[in-house]
Amino acid sequence: MDDRIDGLNAGADYYLPKPFDVRELLACIHALLRRQGGQVDPLVYGNTALELASSTLICGDRRMRLSAKEFDVLRLLLQSGGNNLSKEHILTCVWGYDSEAVENHVEVYVGFLRKKLRSIGSNVRIEAIRRLGYHLEVDGA
Repeated sequence: MDDRIDGLNAGADYYLPKPFDVRELLACIHALLRRQGGQVDPLVYGNTALELASSTLICGDRRMRLSAKEFDVLRLLLQSGGNNLSKEHILTCVWGYDSEAVENHVEVYVGFLRKKLRSIGSNVRIEAIRRLGYHLEVDGA
């Protein structure tokens, strides 16, 4: 308890003791992002941006709000810098260790995101590589 109090008094926003639940970590991150509001830069890939403060997918003049899970999945893919993310990694980061979710959940949300990316005219594609997972690619790049 003394370490927690010292950390908070020293300027920490939150103290997350080990072991911790990934859901609590993600909730803390979301709270910090909400607190920053409009100061948070969007994640950009190709001609598409993900506005973090509003969970909005943007391509040119077109905007589309994402559900919480869609936002979390796409944010992970954007932050990966084109590297492959396994379904297991996405499940753990988005649904949590203790979740009843299965790999099919990831497939369903990737399908939703693919449709939304196409509908706003994005040149970004979510590609799957068998047994390695998903990554983003830009058409024509």
